[in-house]
Amino acid sequence: GGSHAMEEGARFLGEGYHELTDGTFSVNASVSAQRFRMSGGTLTGAGTFTSTGTFEWTGGTMSGQGKTVIPSGSVLLFSSGNTKYISQRTIDNSGTTTWSAGHIRGEYGAVFNNLTGGLFDIRCDYRFYRQNNVNPIFNNTGTVQKGTATGTTTFEYVTFNNTGGVTVNSGMIQFTGDSRVTNSAVFTAASGGTVRFAGGSYAMQEGTQFLGEGWHELSGGTFSVNAPVSAQQFRFTGGTLTGAGTLTVSGSLSWSGGTMAGEGKTAIASGAAFSISSGNYKYFNQRTIDNAGTATWSDAGHIRCDNGPVFNNLAGGVFDIRNDRSFYRNSGSNPVFNNAGIVQKTSGTGTSAFENLTLNNS
Repeated sequence: GGSHAMEEGARFLGEGYHELTDGTFSVNASVSAQRFRMSGGTLTGAGTFTSTGTFEWTGGTMSGQGKTVIPSGSVLLFSSGNTKYISQRTIDNSGTTTWSAGHIRGEYGAVFNNLTGGLFDIRCDYRFYRQNNVNPIFNNTGTVQKGTATGTTTFEYVTFNNTGGVTVNSGMIQFTGDSRVTNSAVFTAASGGTVRFAGGSYAMQEGTQFLGEGWHELSGGTFSVNAPVSAQQFRFTGGTLTGAGTLTVSGSLSWSGGTMAGEGKTAIASGAAFSISSGNYKYFNQRTIDNAGTATWSDAGHIRCDNGPVFNNLAGGVFDIRNDRSFYRNSGSNPVFNNAGIVQKTSGTGTSAFENLTLNNS
């Protein structure tokens, strides 16, 4: 309790803890601590607080224009069920940050930098979220991983810039609200994991890869493919997939809802599976789909086309119809279906309609 001013030369040494439980702890210069525990109060100031050993954060607020630095070899622990408040302050992590409990609330443009060599280890199903009108920023050039909790960890109204690696071994990492993700690196979902883009604006740049046997899923928001992007397993249930780049799927692409739009391409590689399922309409707007694998249209939903989209069923590709629905033009010029492979109907006893469509069959 009280007001505490830490000036140049302040150091906290030893194997025991120095603890902030209440009051205002102002870091006004470069200050270092070997073992520090924060369970309440406010750590603030324009200076840099460097933790050279273990920083245990169970409650309270980090604020001010300064930085909290976790160097290589040091540890930051987010523990207890209390919400941790980051207001304006920047946290630089080059060590290991373990998030095991409690929400993280970012205010007034707080910044978390997970630097090269840094590990942000998620072991919980809580939220990292925005409180006011300015998104907190999470810059990752290191590794973000989730490996023990089986529920959903949510980044909500967060600007997430990834040039490192994000791995989900179990459960889900979800981006939602007005989250804004810019990615030029690797997301990996293991067989028990899912990465979901559920709301916001997502920019996939050169170098983006979606790897692993788990699903990467678009369920809401705008997902812009701005360069060549590759995916092993991709599920599309809602939102808009757009952009001038090419998304190439080498394993499975599942389309059960949402819009494919933009000037780019969605490519299904040879040997890959493209499932068009569920009773939802699929909206196909301007974009090109290249199918060299097996596309199975088995649902109760129509495919609605706007502004002349193109479906290329390439040599070796199969377009297998298992329903009695329509592939049709809604507005603009006719959709184009170029078939150099096989189009077949293997189930459904009624009529499958290609309506107001240009079909070129070789």
